[in-house]
Formats: sequence, structure tokens, C-alpha cells
Amino acid sequence: MDPLKEKIHNLMQNASSLRDVSIKYKDELLENVNQDYLLLGVGIVLCQNQGEVEGSSGEKANELGANKEEVATKEGEEKKEEAEKKEDAEKKEEAEKKDAEKNVAVEKKEEDEKTEEWKKKEWKKWKKGLEGEWKIISTRLEEEKDKWIKDKETEWNEWIKGIEKKWMHYNPNMDKEYNSNILKESINWTDEKWRQWIKTEGKLYMDLDWKKWFFENQSRFDQIIVKEWIQWKKNKIISWLTNDWKRSEQQHWEKFEEKTWTKWFHMTNMKNYLEFKERIDTEWEEWFMWVKKKDNLFIEKVLNEWLKWKDDKNVLYNQWMDVFITKWINKKQWTVWTQERRNLNAKEKATGSA
Repeated sequence: MDPLKEKIHNLMQNASSLRDVSIKYKDELLENVNQDYLLLGVGIVLCQNQGEVEGSSGEKANELGANKEEVATKEGEEKKEEAEKKEDAEKKEEAEKKDAEKNVAVEKKEEDEKTEEWKKKEWKKWKKGLEGEWKIISTRLEEEKDKWIKDKETEWNEWIKGIEKKWMHYNPNMDKEYNSNILKESINWTDEKWRQWIKTEGKLYMDLDWKKWFFENQSRFDQIIVKEWIQWKKNKIISWLTNDWKRSEQQHWEKFEEKTWTKWFHMTNMKNYLEFKERIDTEWEEWFMWVKKKDNLFIEKVLNEWLKWKDDKNVLYNQWMDVFITKWINKKQWTVWTQERRNLNAKEKATGSA
């Protein structure tokens, strides 16, 4: 570069106009240089610098514009891709929703089509299983009955011994126990009066002892064995009625029944309702028939054997009473009663006076 131009160029770094340069730096320039020439040189340098600045700015602007366009293009592509993904997701969700609705519709149709045929088969299947379960409970009840009777046989023998001892001796609680007045009335009885009493009223009291013992055991038998059978039947029918689909069905038709006359206009529902009622009536009828049959078997194999044991023991007891009463009369056992009563009264008086 020309030395003059170079100097001018250096001076222009901090100058804002041609006039500013000429005024500020005129003394530093060559003294012999023509002022016009100087101004011309400075102008050329300023124009050159301005061109360089504008060129640089233009390049940067072009570069920035290119970058913005690239960013805009990229953002557009990303938005498009995101929109496509969103659209795909919405389509997938819609498809899944339709599939779900279709499945619900299919399930509802299948539920409706479980209908009478399916439900009747379920009832038959349940009854078949019930028969197998009944065989198990029936066997167990018979075993419990056999053990019960065996135990009662032992208890019976001990009880007879206790009754015999009881009636051979004076009983201070007799009036209270039998709701009688025998202790007061019998103070001055004759032998004949005692014989007559033991054959009639006394025998009646002994018979009451037997009946009391048996009915107490009958009550325990009912609690242990009969109640188990009754509870088993109850549990089984409840297990059937509380099946999920049975409860759902029952609730559905109960709501339908709550409708007034409008339900008669729902012809399809009314038809299904009548089929439901007919099936339920059939189920109950078959259940009661089944229960009646099994109750008869229970009575025959369990209850009747216990009652037969009772009847057999009743015969034996009556025979025992006849023998015992004869022995009681022959031994004049009332004299033992009378003496034991006197001894007891004397003891009570002695205790009271002490």
C-alpha cells in the first residue's frame, strides 16, 4: 500500500467522517502534500473501509439468514414429526378404544348368550358336584352317629347304676325335683300305702328320670349331628346363590321388577325375565326334591338308628323298673328311706343347736 494511504488508513480507524480526519490529523500529515489530494486520499480510504464493513456485514447477514432458515427448517421438520407421532398415538388410542368397546360388546353378547342354555348347564354341573360332596358328609355323619351310640351305651350302663342307687335311698330333694309333696305326706304311711305309691307315682317319677336323661342326650345329638347336616345344606345352597353371575343376574332382574307398567313394553327384556323366573323356579323345585330325598336318607341311616337305640333302651328300662320295684317292695325299702330321713333330721337339729 502507498505510504500516504497507509497512514491515512491508520488515522481512519477512530474517525467518523472525512471532515473529522482532515481537522484532527492535518498537522500530522505531510506538510508538502496538497490539501485536496489529502482529502481525496482520505475519501478513498473511507470508501474502502465502508465497503469492507458492508461486505463483512453482508456476509454475516447471509450466514445468519442461512442459519435461521436451517433452524426454521429443522423446527418445522421436528414439529411435523411430532404432529405425525401425535396423530399416530391418537389413531392408536382410538383403535384401542374401539377394540375395548368391541370386546365389551362381545363380552356383553357372550354374557347375554350365556343365557338359559349355559346357566342350565351350570346348574346341572353344580348338582353333580353336590352329589359327590353329599357322599362325603353322609359318610362322616354315619361315623359320628356310630361313635355317639357307642358312647351312649357306656353312659347308659353307668346311668342305670346311678338311678338304682338313687331310688334305694332317701332323697331330701324329692319334692323339689318332682314337684311333689311326698316327703310330708309319707310320714305316717302304712306299708300298703308305700307299695301302692311305688307302683304308681313312684314309677312315674322313675320314668321321668329316664325321659330326662334321654332328651338331654337327644338335645346334644341334635347340636352335634343334626345341626351339622342342616348347616351343610344351608351352606351349599348359599354357595350356589352367591355365585358372581347369579348375584349379578338377581340384582339385574330385581331392578327390572321395580319398574311399574313400563316394563311390559320392553318385550325382549320381558321375554328374558320370564325365562329367568321359569329357570329359578325349576332350580328351587329340583333343590327341594333333592333335599327331601337326602333328608330321608339321613333319617334312615342316622336319626332312625339313634331313635331305635332309644326305643330299645326304653324297653330295657321298663323291664328294669318292674324288677327294681318288686325288689324295692320285697325289701321294704321305704323303711330305709324313713330311717335315713330321721337320721338326717336329727343331724340337722344337732347342727342347728350347736
